[in-house]
Amino acid sequence: TVVYPGYGVAKLSREVRKNIGETEFYFYELNFINKDVKVLVPKLNFDLVGVRLLSNFEVVQEVLLFFLEDYRENWFQEVLMVSWNRRSKEYQNKIRVGQIREIASVYKDLKYIEKMKQLSFGEKSLLLQVESLFCEEIAEIYQRPFTEVVRFISTFVNNCFLEHKKKTYQDYFLCLNSKFDFYTLLDKGDFLS
Repeated sequence: TVVYPGYGVAKLSREVRKNIGETEFYFYELNFINKDVKVLVPKLNFDLVGVRLLSNFEVVQEVLLFFLEDYRENWFQEVLMVSWNRRSKEYQNKIRVGQIREIASVYKDLKYIEKMKQLSFGEKSLLLQVESLFCEEIAEIYQRPFTEVVRFISTFVNNCFLEHKKKTYQDYFLCLNSKFDFYTLLDKGDFLS
């Protein structure tokens, strides 16, 4: 199972040989798990296009802890001073990189902006895209239903903007030390309430 930047999680189904002219090329066929799409990626360019293995449990924990970090004081005002076209370009570049931390960064920004004002159509579309990419990978890592992970992550991130919830989450993570278990968080109903 791999992640294709901007498209999501895919299974590497087989190696394909194709002749183009008189030259023989080898491709990996990727089948996306939540889309009815197949992509052929040249074997020689596999790393260059940014295809990577799924993140691991430790990276997910780091990302959840990242959500607890505060924005600097005037961040929202500064964001509003930058045109949507420019912010969109920056966000799209992070998505193209394809790293879960970059996608989480875009997701956190858009969730915070959503808390402060009504999102434009472009912002809302991008939020749904990054939420899908982010939660799809986490669902695959932890073998949990996608909709369950979306509900959890959305509530978790929204709660990270509330001081009393943030403190509860920080205390919880401190108690865990390095024994983080996403299953426990998903199954612990009162954690999000």
